[in-house]
Amino acid sequence: MSNERRSSNAEVYISLMMFLVTGVLGWQITQITVSQSRIFPIFIFILMAVCAVVQFSLAVTKREVTDMNSITFTLREGLFVAALVLTYPLYGILGFYMTILLLAIIVSLITIVPSPSRTVLVMLAYSVILTLFCYVCFTVILGMQTPVGVLI
Repeated sequence: MSNERRSSNAEVYISLMMFLVTGVLGWQITQITVSQSRIFPIFIFILMAVCAVVQFSLAVTKREVTDMNSITFTLREGLFVAALVLTYPLYGILGFYMTILLLAIIVSLITIVPSPSRTVLVMLAYSVILTLFCYVCFTVILGMQTPVGVLI
């Protein structure tokens, strides 16, 4: 692949962003003071780093190139990113599990709108079950400490 084609390859830029996010996560892991609370973030860090390396190697070695102009960022994707960014500060205020519940509801609403009310009820049930699953996995099984807030 020529350098000109490589510099316009969207997948290379995506993999570089993956490395950036992995680096930020690595820095945030160093800020966690309770060693038991580092287990899950370290696992995610390793998984993200491996995915970034694989994505970069595939982007550099493959013959076909995804041009930067072919990548579009839809309104729905922007809403997903906004939901993640806006709920992040709520971990310290509401607590981990309430924030996860809120995020699951927001993301589900973004995904299914417009839809009938029955689908919204299924989505709410899914969000509650997801939150309970997170509670069982993190608190009951792993015994991890999660951010505590006003609600839980």
